[in-house]
Amino acid sequence: VRRALGLGISGVPQRPQPLRMPLEVERREKGTKRDDKLVDFRGRTPHAEVVVVRRERCAGGSRERVCRRLRLNGEVVLGGRSACQREALVLPLLNLLGRRARRVLVLGGGAGGLASLVLKFPQVERLLVVDIDTRLTELARRWFPEAAAAFGDPRTELVAADAFQWLRTATEKFDAVLVNLEREPWRNASRTSRIPRTAAFIRGLAARLEPHGVLAQGIGTIATLRHSALMLDLHRAVFPTVRPM
Repeated sequence: VRRALGLGISGVPQRPQPLRMPLEVERREKGTKRDDKLVDFRGRTPHAEVVVVRRERCAGGSRERVCRRLRLNGEVVLGGRSACQREALVLPLLNLLGRRARRVLVLGGGAGGLASLVLKFPQVERLLVVDIDTRLTELARRWFPEAAAAFGDPRTELVAADAFQWLRTATEKFDAVLVNLEREPWRNASRTSRIPRTAAFIRGLAARLEPHGVLAQGIGTIATLRHSALMLDLHRAVFPTVRPM
């Protein structure tokens, strides 16, 4: 931590070193020995490069099940540490709302990971998932049936649409909104970059919330401080209460 903050061992500030983007964390794709010995699928959807890899042994030495990871453009979205990321987004939000979290909107999440976690909360009566990439959902059904099973739950509705366009015409209100569109924040924002960095988008999210509603959205990490600060300013300009976590 001291090194990340630019502090030496003695506590004297040092010249901060620039961080490379992206950091090489969970992004091993080709020629590695640890994760990619067995590739079940490699290809492209209309919106992303997809790789499904399989490990010979699961964590803890278990041989009872196949351990797979799904990568979109190199980023792990199912398997591995992705469960921790989903929990950090979902658990504080739904626990804060408690019994009021009956209607939930997820933007992105076509692989089913977030949806399957949301549905573990018994108070959820309706879950709407909006994702433009139908091919991703098909791959999830094939290789990650546990996650994709969320789309077969009677409480779930899956809408194949561009989240930006969907927000323009949507009228339904929700108790909780989860934004799972954050991808590769070092790229310039565009309609196809999946990076919602506009005030209009944030206002559209606010319009979908009930008066007691809560929004949860990842805004980056210590490796993307400038991007995180921009996202925080956008949210503070729209919402009366914003709490970074």
